[in-house]
Amino acid sequence: MVDEHQFSQLLFLLDKLKFELKKATLWSEQKPTTAALRSTQPFCCDTLALEQWLQFIFIERLSVLVANKLPLPKNIAVSPIAEDAFKCTSQLKVIDVIADIDELLSGQLVPRSWQSKTNTTEKNFIS
Repeated sequence: MVDEHQFSQLLFLLDKLKFELKKATLWSEQKPTTAALRSTQPFCCDTLALEQWLQFIFIERLSVLVANKLPLPKNIAVSPIAEDAFKCTSQLKVIDVIADIDELLSGQLVPRSWQSKTNTTEKNFIS
C-alpha cells in the first residue's frame, strides 16, 4: 500500500536537505565521475565525500522511489555518519534534516546529540 503522506513528507525533507547543503556550501555543481558513483563501499566512502553521496546518490535514489511510488527503505540510519562527517556549526542543520529523514523512514526516534553542541556554543557565546 502506498503512503502518499509519507511520500510528500519525504519530498519536502529532500528539498530541505538540498537547501541546507547549499546553505552550508556543501552542494556541488559538478557531478562526480561515473566510476566514483559506482563504488560498492557504504556511502561510496572510498570515492566520494559524504555531501557528494547525499547529493548524487541518496537524494537521487529516494526521489526516484517517490516518483515511481516504489517501497521506501525502512532500515535506515544515515544521521550517525553525518554527525561524524559534519562538525561545523553551519552544517548541523544538514544533520538535523538527515535525522528527520531517518525518523520518517525507520519510524524510530534518532538521538540528537549534536543539538547539545549547538546549545553549549550558544551558552558560551552569551556568557
